[in-house]
Amino acid sequence: MKTLKSSQFVVSIIIVSLSFLMMKPVAAIPAFLPNVSSIPMGESLPIDGVWTIRAINKNIRFEGGRAYAVDDWMHMFVLHIQPDMVVIKNVEQTAPGTYVGDDLPMLSKATARLQANGRINYTAGVFSSELIPVELDYPELMAETLQNLGGGDNDIQPAPDQNPERSDCSEWAIDPETNKPVCLD
Repeated sequence: MKTLKSSQFVVSIIIVSLSFLMMKPVAAIPAFLPNVSSIPMGESLPIDGVWTIRAINKNIRFEGGRAYAVDDWMHMFVLHIQPDMVVIKNVEQTAPGTYVGDDLPMLSKATARLQANGRINYTAGVFSSELIPVELDYPELMAETLQNLGGGDNDIQPAPDQNPERSDCSEWAIDPETNKPVCLD
């Protein structure tokens, strides 16, 4: 019986691990999350609107103290998060540009800190990501909030991949008339 050298063993483990990561889940279970219609809306917030979770490139919508999935995705390789499932509830502003809530998939308290560039640094348990604005419900309120943080409404950096007309753009801004991302190249 041959014995594997330690380097061969490590390579074998890596290959097997990568093959598992590339596999599509055999049976996706719908996530055990409430539907947006079952969680009452609360107070409107400056962050209300659609945001891209940069780490997974999926969209959520903040709306009245809760956030729900716009896109679907797999959570922890098994749970299927579907559109309209609430992923964050009890969202409230605790300080200018700072929000807290309950991240339901992560089973953790969440903190969202608005940055001067209009993006959010989001953390929940061991997960952290940047949230990038796609479409804001209250752009004037966001601009006022950003000015109070030392930024301005022209500093908002939208998600570049959200503009279907030009995804290779390197410099983006929000058009003040339409509140939509525009390419400046």
